[in-house]
Amino acid sequence: MKKIFVLLITVVLTQNLFSQSFRDESYKYWYYRDRLRYFVYPSAEEGGSVLMTSRNSTGNGGPYFQFNGAEWGQTRKINGYYIGLLATEYKLLKDNGQYSDAIATLHELDLALDALMWIDNCEDNTILKQL
Repeated sequence: MKKIFVLLITVVLTQNLFSQSFRDESYKYWYYRDRLRYFVYPSAEEGGSVLMTSRNSTGNGGPYFQFNGAEWGQTRKINGYYIGLLATEYKLLKDNGQYSDAIATLHELDLALDALMWIDNCEDNTILKQL
């Protein structure tokens, strides 16, 4: 009888620990996902949906484009991570039945892909290519 009681207590305690961990991870993801909006402006305009590498920069040099304290650098690599994040988020939201959030994420994903295509076209039309 004592063994069954210890087993029951162990199962109940570990079940609460695992569910608490999932809630913490989900909260942490959505917190950082909300902070991402300070580093990207999703839009169809030129330069929209391109992530900044840092904000409020001191401008201490480097191969980065700087404008009013914001820096952009290694744009394709960082946008690749951003596109992967949006694709994963879309799949999880759709599977969870949160269709309105999934549609908003899909729209943001479309804008990020358009921005990547815009960057490629912009580099193809450089002045050096015309010479």
